[in-house]
Amino acid sequence: MKLISLIVIGVVVVLALLAGIVTLIGASLPVKHVASRSLFLHQTPQQVYAVARDFGSAPSWRSDLKTRRR
Repeated sequence: MKLISLIVIGVVVVLALLAGIVTLIGASLPVKHVASRSLFLHQTPQQVYAVARDFGSAPSWRSDLKTRRR
């Protein structure tokens, strides 16, 4: 029983250390960070907007949708 409690305490200590390390790394990152991604489409902005606003056909080009909910 003593061995099991030592293992549990060890696991808790390791998890606490990992959480502390992640916190320190996160605190050292710049506050104003912006992530962006760009894509060049061979269509006019109006054509792209029309496809994006066509919610009925969204499941055909969005893999995370199965059907349109109302």
